[in-house]
Amino acid sequence: MVHPSLIWQRIIVLGANLFTSVLTATARAQSLQEAHDIGESLQQKVESLDDVERAFVHLDFETSHDPSTEHKQWGTQAFSSD
Repeated sequence: MVHPSLIWQRIIVLGANLFTSVLTATARAQSLQEAHDIGESLQQKVESLDDVERAFVHLDFETSHDPSTEHKQWGTQAFSSD
């Protein structure tokens, strides 16, 4: 399994728990099943962290756009891996 590149991550603190949204890039030619397995594996790894209540994993096949412009802003800072 090819591991994706982290493009963007956002963390929301709700009480004592963290909710995180992660965007990763997979190969364009990767099958839906392979991409799903990567996303599910990443979600399980992030949610295994003690303070994380829920992880939302989003998959994309390209990295040239700014994902923070695609969704309603949560009023928090987006953290880029760049």
